[in-house]
Amino acid sequence: MSPAFRAMDVEPRAKGVLLEPFVHQVGGHSCVLRFNETTLCKPLVPREHQFYET
Repeated sequence: MSPAFRAMDVEPRAKGVLLEPFVHQVGGHSCVLRFNETTLCKPLVPREHQFYET
């Protein structure tokens, strides 16, 4: 577990979540962040969102 996740256990936060840069990111892609060991976050692309909603 990374130090950032350990800090979350010690320091309660009123709002928001702590995200870390995803180090295994492919070049040329926009910023990808890691929420936990199994969840990644990336910027919302409206066209991509529309594709998955239809």
